[in-house]
Amino acid sequence: MSVNIRIMQKGFFRRKKFIIDDLVKMSHLSFGVMDENCQLIPNQIGDHTILFDRKYLQRGIEIYIQNHDICLNLSLPTSMDEIQLFYYLVKVYCEYMDTDEFVKDDWLMDIKDIDLQMVYDKRTSADALMDLKSKLSDHKYFEIFGILHPISIGEKELNDFGTDLDLFGQYLHNQQALDAYYATPRIYNAHGRRIGMYALGANILTILPVEPYVVLNQFEGIEEWYVFMNDSLVKYRDLMSFIKKFDYYDANHRMVCLSKEEISEALNTLAIQKI
Repeated sequence: MSVNIRIMQKGFFRRKKFIIDDLVKMSHLSFGVMDENCQLIPNQIGDHTILFDRKYLQRGIEIYIQNHDICLNLSLPTSMDEIQLFYYLVKVYCEYMDTDEFVKDDWLMDIKDIDLQMVYDKRTSADALMDLKSKLSDHKYFEIFGILHPISIGEKELNDFGTDLDLFGQYLHNQQALDAYYATPRIYNAHGRRIGMYALGANILTILPVEPYVVLNQFEGIEEWYVFMNDSLVKYRDLMSFIKKFDYYDANHRMVCLSKEEISEALNTLAIQKI
């Protein structure tokens, strides 16, 4: 679920000439692009760039140019702070384009409609959270995309913030502000088999999935999952069974920090010779 805004220039022969770099600079916000695992690559600009406030990490605002128009996209549900930031950018870019009008989801709007649209998007976000909770009986968790990386939301999370967007926003920020490495897999073809591999280093607080997966199911048919440590491999399920202490991160992730000694112990017991 998302909100899409298109800001068009008035007049055909007086079009402004601009590139995405100009628009990013104009926002005065932090920026980056998403990689194949939906993790942020900071300080890079692409055809589709993500804008965000580093002081309050939420879901991010996508900006891109299409047919000489400025397009903004905001994923819902999100916090009221990010909704306000989104419409602040709408005002900034409307002023830049010398227009008081914008198109929201195919409906022509006036800049005076913004306060009403923020109320509408706030209600839509709260309804979306309520809808997620109602569907939990059919799903273990739902994956939403934060500005830095995906976050898995389950019953515990939904019970904590309910439909309160302020609590939801604070949750998103707290999860992404942790000084931890969010591990994502690399996929390889080995001897005719497709395998997935995570990496784990010593004394690094690492966020690992309970159930390894590829975001958005970009790869299927993965026969085995591994963890790469100290130039050696262990099977993912064996390592997760071996680790004695985890801290909860979200509905499908746990945090672990292994010392050099603990990694050596795991490899002495679990290391495999070949795939």
